[in-house]
Amino acid sequence: MFEALGWAPIAGALEMALTLPQLHQLDSGPMTKIDNKYVERFEKIEAQLSGFYDEVQTLAKKSPDGAMNRFKLGYINATLQTANDILTKEQRPLADFATFNVDDLPTNSDVLFILKQYANCLEEVRSDHIAQDYEGRWYWTIDGKHGDRARPPSKLGDK
Repeated sequence: MFEALGWAPIAGALEMALTLPQLHQLDSGPMTKIDNKYVERFEKIEAQLSGFYDEVQTLAKKSPDGAMNRFKLGYINATLQTANDILTKEQRPLADFATFNVDDLPTNSDVLFILKQYANCLEEVRSDHIAQDYEGRWYWTIDGKHGDRARPPSKLGDK
């Protein structure tokens, strides 16, 4: 096919490139080594943080300066700790923050602020580790290959 166009020297490479599954990486920056276990853990934490964010956002609208209760704060702290474990030091949103102090209950708006920072960082990491094939499907990229299916990045236009 390409020989007829006078492209004989590169015909084989072009045909191979067109038949291989192709990925478009969103970011060419340094990539964290991930595997399927990391993806499962990451998606669980991302979903939990999203749920907490929605819940705390409702609380913060009603009572922004109200104190977060210990029960919810315990679960939020456990999830933040896991997020800290899967994010590198450079990927974490705030260098001097790990979890909330349960003896000094933060306000709903403070918790919402922190959850939003973590959600943004997790989305950035996720966006850096997913790719789109030529058919428009999104996948986690594991060792340069298709991993599990992924949802599109939430900030696609910003990349």
